[in-house]
Order: sequence, then structure tokens, then C-alpha cells
Amino acid sequence: MGKVINLRTARKQKTREALREKNARVAKSAGVKARERDRVARQNTLSERALDGHKREDET
Repeated sequence: MGKVINLRTARKQKTREALREKNARVAKSAGVKARERDRVARQNTLSERALDGHKREDET
């Protein structure tokens, strides 16, 4: 038989986890100049596109 979970508690935990992730992103970018943030974001986008371009059709 499966494990019984409290849906209210699970929902609250999911919300807390999302808030922690958001706060971590904000804290990580604090003190970084806008040009540097934009450069890193652009570089990440380009690297993701390059990686996706090398995938085979059956991997998608």
C-alpha cells in the first residue's frame, strides 16, 4: 500500500521550496552589475541552444 501524505503539508512544502529557490537566485545575483548578469544569461542561452542542436531526434 502507498504512503499516506497530507496534501496541505505537501502543498506548503512545495511553496516553501519554490520560495527558497527564488531567494537563492536573488541572493546569487546581488551585487552583480546588470551588464554581467545579461552577459551570463546570454551565454547560458547560447550554450543551451548549442547543446539542444546536438541532440538526436530520439533523445527529445
